[in-house]
Amino acid sequence: MIAQIPHPQGPDPEFAPNERLYRALAPGAFDGNEVKVTALDNSFWPPRGLSCDRGRYADHPRCMTAGNSRQGWRVVFLTCRWVAEREFRFDVRVVKGKTEWRTVILVVEHLPILGNYAHTEVRARERDREYSPRFDPRGLRNTLRQEVAAAFCIISLDRQVEPLGPLPSAG
Repeated sequence: MIAQIPHPQGPDPEFAPNERLYRALAPGAFDGNEVKVTALDNSFWPPRGLSCDRGRYADHPRCMTAGNSRQGWRVVFLTCRWVAEREFRFDVRVVKGKTEWRTVILVVEHLPILGNYAHTEVRARERDREYSPRFDPRGLRNTLRQEVAAAFCIISLDRQVEPLGPLPSAG
């Protein structure tokens, strides 16, 4: 994995509930108008979450598919409200056969990098900490990918899309 240099402007921690989180996906990521779960195989593998571009600072979604290397790609989105409403309860086998229940939530983190101020990740957390690679209770990663794949909305790049909000200031 290539190290990503943080953006000098720093993150903006405030998210509106209806703010969109965009992601471009290759043509093979779709089964008709649905996102395949396998398209998200590398997502939610700590420390990574689901990489996306924050709508408030993103260029027009059409820009995410520009260039010859992204011919046929499509743009999908989730809203911050959808992410904030997700909660998953899992039973985890612990020492001596006891069962312990854990709650995992999804959070949105603005993680701007050099060359992409809009870079954001949706990450899984167990209470106030990120879940560890050892902690995958009964297929948590697969459940998260299934939920996200089913929730993605596909944008039609052939028609006008509403303004995405102000661009970050240069200073």
